[in-house]
Amino acid sequence: MITLQGLEWVAENARYPAVVHISIGGPENDDVNEAVERLTEDFGIPVVVSAGNQARGPCVDILAPGAHIISAVSSSTTASTTKSGTGTAAPFVSGAVALYLSNHLGASVKEITQKLLQSATQVDTLRNRWSPDFGRLQLAD
Repeated sequence: MITLQGLEWVAENARYPAVVHISIGGPENDDVNEAVERLTEDFGIPVVVSAGNQARGPCVDILAPGAHIISAVSSSTTASTTKSGTGTAAPFVSGAVALYLSNHLGASVKEITQKLLQSATQVDTLRNRWSPDFGRLQLAD
């Protein structure tokens, strides 16, 4: 599986500070889950994973903008397109992690997670609309 091979490559070749962003679909995979845990626990690399276009519920810690996002395209150095979905939203959280790491070299995954959750804005209207387990909007500063 390509995803698993990519995570193993990161474990062997990461340069710090590092953050991993994953936007994939498909059924749950124990090997991928174990590789992600290994990156965070053994290598201290924060991993941000998109919610698989289910932007609510207990698996979502932080909401990021994910609709009508202008994005680059691989076929051009100047063209763009508009995208939506959690695969478009999660990179905002990855960016917030990278910004935090740039100013806090050596921060642990636990510290980064706590800081992002503490600094996220509680958004009651979103929590009420989607799920009682949900209600943080990440705004990087």
